[in-house]
Amino acid sequence: MQDALIWAKNQHLSDLDYRFLAASQDLEKREVQQALVVKEEESQILAAANHTLNLAKQRANDELTKAKRAAKRIIGIGSIILVFSLTTATIVSLQVRQAKRELAETNARLSSVYSQIALNSRPLDALLHALKAGHQLQTLQQENPAEPAVYTQVVSTLQEAIYNVREYNLFRGHSGRVLSVRFSPNGNLLASASVDQTIKLWDVNGTLLKTLKGHRNVVWSVNFSPDGKFLASTGNDGTIKVWSVETGTAIKTLQGHNPMLASVCFSPNGKILSVTSWNGTVGLFDLERGKLLKIVPAHQDIAADGSFSPNGKLLASASFDKTVKLWRVEDGKVVQTLTGHRDRLTSISFSPDGKTLASASFDKTVKLWNLETGEVLKTFEGHNAPVRSVSFNSAGRILASGSEDGTIKLWDLSGEDGIEPQTLRGHAGHVSDVTFSPDGKTLASASADHTVRLWNLTGIEPRIVEGHRGRIWSTKFSPNGKLLASSSADGSVKLWRVEDKFSTHAPKLLRTLVGHRGNVWNISFSSDNTTIASVGEEGTIKLWDANTSQLLVNLTGHHDRFARVSFSPDDKLLASADANGTIKLWDVKKKSLLRTHPGHDTTLSRRRFTSVRFSPNGQMLVSVNDQGNMKLWSVAEGSLLRTLTGHSDRITSVDFRSDGQMLVSGSADHTIKLWHLEKGTELQTFKGHRNGVTNISFSPDNQILASASLDSTIKLWDVKTGVELRTLKGHRHWVTSISFSPDGKTLASAGSDSTIKFWNLELELEGFMRLGCNWLKRYLATHPEEQEIRKIC
Repeated sequence: MQDALIWAKNQHLSDLDYRFLAASQDLEKREVQQALVVKEEESQILAAANHTLNLAKQRANDELTKAKRAAKRIIGIGSIILVFSLTTATIVSLQVRQAKRELAETNARLSSVYSQIALNSRPLDALLHALKAGHQLQTLQQENPAEPAVYTQVVSTLQEAIYNVREYNLFRGHSGRVLSVRFSPNGNLLASASVDQTIKLWDVNGTLLKTLKGHRNVVWSVNFSPDGKFLASTGNDGTIKVWSVETGTAIKTLQGHNPMLASVCFSPNGKILSVTSWNGTVGLFDLERGKLLKIVPAHQDIAADGSFSPNGKLLASASFDKTVKLWRVEDGKVVQTLTGHRDRLTSISFSPDGKTLASASFDKTVKLWNLETGEVLKTFEGHNAPVRSVSFNSAGRILASGSEDGTIKLWDLSGEDGIEPQTLRGHAGHVSDVTFSPDGKTLASASADHTVRLWNLTGIEPRIVEGHRGRIWSTKFSPNGKLLASSSADGSVKLWRVEDKFSTHAPKLLRTLVGHRGNVWNISFSSDNTTIASVGEEGTIKLWDANTSQLLVNLTGHHDRFARVSFSPDDKLLASADANGTIKLWDVKKKSLLRTHPGHDTTLSRRRFTSVRFSPNGQMLVSVNDQGNMKLWSVAEGSLLRTLTGHSDRITSVDFRSDGQMLVSGSADHTIKLWHLEKGTELQTFKGHRNGVTNISFSPDNQILASASLDSTIKLWDVKTGVELRTLKGHRHWVTSISFSPDGKTLASAGSDSTIKFWNLELELEGFMRLGCNWLKRYLATHPEEQEIRKIC
């Protein structure tokens, strides 16, 4: 920035130019202030952590000193009390070993603390620290097991680092802010442009291939030609340069239509270059002849970005005058002017089908525009600083935005409104540009921190499947573990094939069952794996053939919402319940209603989340409603056996232990309760969720209890002790359903973010270390300075 100000003194700049410099100065000030705040917060956390851990180290060192002094005293006594000395020496030896052990545990915990500090702002660094802690724990474990608290802290921190990391590589080489980054059409190369007046060409693994020099000032923009053979770049020196990707040499230098140029892009056929400028005009250049075709007087302020539509017929330009304009390339006439942003525009991106345009602005928002009508489809809010860049993925389902707040947000365009976007953190400065790889699996970002970073959007673990276009209400593994069924607000039930290599591959969509209107609240498999029951918002229960997806029957009779269904263990009966408190028993073979009786008095209730389930022996039925009580019924007689009360808010989910001796309930009061069925007494209350519990399930071996919550987490609990074993984080909104695989090795979870996640519950220290090291392979290959991690991995 200082160089730009010095340069500006000797130039005859327009008012627009000075405004741009002023904006750049403001940006630089914001970056410095942001960095200082983050640094101060981290310093405070580290100071507290170091104080605690230094006390532990001091205690361990004191023990070592005492032990050494004691040993010297023993030696001084001589052989007169040799036996006593040997005994005491043994004790001293144990003390020394214990002191060393405490010191090693302290170091492992310190590395974990560093990881936890970095987790929210630098997930890649968090993983590096967590692997160091894991390695220290592995070394400890070779002698004797570490203290349980230390083991849990280190493994939990490593697990969380693995679940959160998306960044897998970063490229360092520029000596100034990186302003632009683009993938080559084949996805094998990356080009980056910088304030340092250079363009760098990288392979996707992070190896610097070439540095292109020729611009005499800031390089604002770089772009590949559609065939990948050329690069075009623009900068503050008023020139457009075209480079050979193969040789790295400038094969053409075009004089721009303005001394200050902003962005450059190729037309889809590669014959025309569009160049935006600081005086608000857009220039179109014939690439083959190297001539300026026309200058479009587009805007009243800086034209910050330009982009051709996928068919090449339209050109869009975004400006500091707060508008987007669409031009017909053929004659340069304005087709449409899009207004709605409250501040300067910085970036635009066409959807792959050309029907939608995304725009980013200094007003901290991203807007989606319907290009047929010119209307705003959606406004995305979430960044707390100006948004600098937007980019669609190749499928058009995800929109990435990069901001001066240092984050990247991924907006799911196929899911429900109001779902928190996935946020990528790691840059130490504002994010100036984002772009997807051609296959849509990788995102590249450029930043003021002088780096380019690569992000894998699916991460390491858990494995994720997507397909529903609305929140998912229910997930169930089939009893044989070969299928997973899911139901959604999109009106569908989906069946996913669970592969033999399930530990490394997420399930694949097998078929979609369509027939319900609106939400499909609940699904249940018959124990013989042949039939699926689903219940929808319209009040019907549908029975489907699980092998052919054929609809077997529609069962009608419920007249209220939020119905639940459950097969009896012998598959002869099906129980259903609705929010009106009515319970119905159906004869599955005859496909007819067997009995109806009122299960709960709903006069004073809010009529939500009624549930029903058979006991493992099929003799009892439990039903719950939103008044916070459970009722146990005799299946044979239909009579009420017992009412269990204890929750202070509605009960949302129940599950029987497989031996039928215990029952667990989850509630909107944030708690889970364990009950003794025969005695009807409460055995234990599990507390830890920060919002209502939505679903609960015993593991197949009854040792673990899983709970899902509106707080976006899943918790695993030790059934015997009530101790929280693990918290699984990854959903961006409510978690509405969980299901254990029959072997208990995997937990499926689903929620309002329209995703199903598969958590590998077998992973412990060794498995997490292996996953973490595999993730870092490409990073370590180009970062020789990470010697400690290289040795660990």
